[in-house]
Formats: sequence, C-alpha cells, structure tokens
Amino acid sequence: SGRAGYDEMVARQDVKQALRYAQQLAMSRTNDTVVFSTTASTLSVTVDGNLVAKPDGGNYPLNIASDVTLDVVNIAFNRLGAATGGNTSINIASSAQTLRICVAGTTGYAYDC
Repeated sequence: SGRAGYDEMVARQDVKQALRYAQQLAMSRTNDTVVFSTTASTLSVTVDGNLVAKPDGGNYPLNIASDVTLDVVNIAFNRLGAATGGNTSINIASSAQTLRICVAGTTGYAYDC
C-alpha cells in the first residue's frame, strides 16, 4: 500500500500539472480547441485534436503507474481559461486510497478536493 499511495500522489500532481497546462494553452491560443483528457491509465492534452508536447519534455499521452486508475474525463478550456463543461471532478484511485481533483467550471482552476 505504501507504493500505491506514492504512485497515486504522483498521479495527482501529474493530473493537476496537465490541467493547468491545458488551461494556459487555451488562454494563449485563443482560436484553438484545447482539451485535457484521461483514460483509466493515461492523461493527455490536445490542441485541435493533436497531442502536444509536455512542458517538462517528452510528449503526451502520459502513462500513469499501473497500480493507479483515473476517472475517464474530457475537459475543454476556452480562451478565458474556463472549463466549458462546468464543474468537474476526477478520482485518482489505488489500493491505498482515492484522491480527488476538482476543476471549477467558471475559472478552470484545478485543486485538491
């Protein structure tokens, strides 16, 4: 359970980083469609349907540790940084616990909840 808890916390940070990156891209590329999305085991950021490079190097999609599962979501951000689908939450689960990240629809702010 110790490793699962660690992997889950790393995944939470990766999800928040990708959400904030997607939001920043949407605000800087006002005519493009920017989407953060997850499967049970990956997360990605796309611009107009094309995967983008991660800010710290490498490319999306990012694979999450095998002992962690993500909720499947697609969150689009508009040019003001708002999440166009409204308030959303993402569960990050392992055998140790379940963590949650919330995204405020009107501001696009991602935070632990």
